[in-house]
Amino acid sequence: LSLDENNIDALLLLGGLYAAVHETQKAIGMYERVLSLDPGKNDVYLFLSDLYAEGGEIDRGIEILEALLEREPGSMQARYFLGRRYQQKGDLDRAEAYFREALDLDPDFRLALIHLALVLERKEQFAQAAEIYERVLDLYPYNPKLRSHLVRLYLRMNDPERAQEQNDAFERFSDDMEEAATNRGLIFLEQKKFDQAIEEFSRLVSIAPVNDQARYYLATAYLEQGDLEQAEYHLRQIPEDSDFFVQRTIYLAYIYSNRKEMDRVFALLEEAIERYPEEIELYRYLASHYEFAGRYEDAVAVLERAISHAPKDAQLYYALGVVYDKMGRTTEGIATMRRVLELDPNHVEALNFIGYTYAERGENLEEAERLVKRALTLKPDDGYITDSLGWIYYKKGAFARAVELLERANTLTPDD
Repeated sequence: LSLDENNIDALLLLGGLYAAVHETQKAIGMYERVLSLDPGKNDVYLFLSDLYAEGGEIDRGIEILEALLEREPGSMQARYFLGRRYQQKGDLDRAEAYFREALDLDPDFRLALIHLALVLERKEQFAQAAEIYERVLDLYPYNPKLRSHLVRLYLRMNDPERAQEQNDAFERFSDDMEEAATNRGLIFLEQKKFDQAIEEFSRLVSIAPVNDQARYYLATAYLEQGDLEQAEYHLRQIPEDSDFFVQRTIYLAYIYSNRKEMDRVFALLEEAIERYPEEIELYRYLASHYEFAGRYEDAVAVLERAISHAPKDAQLYYALGVVYDKMGRTTEGIATMRRVLELDPNHVEALNFIGYTYAERGENLEEAERLVKRALTLKPDDGYITDSLGWIYYKKGAFARAVELLERANTLTPDD
């Protein structure tokens, strides 16, 4: 470069070296310069997009890829990497669309298939995701990591038989006996074969006492059997820096609550929140325990702290609205439920809450009817929502329609 500052090969080499040692901005500078000299270097667009994304500038990474797609409308790689960028942004619909476009150009593009399946998992379209993973494994059978992932997915789908099939295949393709044994234990848990699950996880813990995953699932099996003492023992072996610490804390809180040791519940969860203030599930459980104990002010305080960390979490606002209602602060409860609907217009419980509350108060009955009917279109066979609509009609004096709906509600919820 000292001899020729426009030597593209040297610029590419230096950009690659900077990228390898994580000198991201210097690497970006080299690659930007290459494109200014030769905009036809298509691979450089991909390198640049990755570097911008690694530096947190995902939108700039998207702009780079869009420029490539404008130059090369048939580029499969541009579509795949656009899918990755939108996946990183959390825009799952656009990510899915770009992955599908890439697969239209090459139906066997392995990475696009895998990331499409991951997107579908996040959208809780588990059956479609599993079908795509199966297709990848048909094309590339030797992929133990993917097989183990598929085991866990089938377990989430409550399909232990297919999970077992994939774990059998995993054992044929991999010598990772620890992973295979973990999968077997999880399958036994799903099948409610708790003795066999305990046997598998106990063996793993005896071999590797620091195996937090095995210890957590061993405690889970003991909990399922009702052996709280053994469950507590194993949960307490899981250290605070473990990936399973949050779940371990929630299970311990359940055990203490079961024993009516509420002071231990509150102290345990407060300490965990102090250590992991971004873990929203801890706030949910602490607030629910305060609510159950009738300590509504404490529940409100915890939920407000949680909302400060997760201001777009509709369920936190819903929980807060419920507590306000229990405190008799109905107006605040309704206002909070309206905030829920701003975040999630199809939140069935919030729609029903506002509608039923207005019916109870005998006010805003037209809006109440509209909200509850909307909830009922989203969940048509829900007895409680049907009951709310019947109560609204009763308040409006439409007694025949009210009786019809209340009888249907009783049919839908015979145990209430």
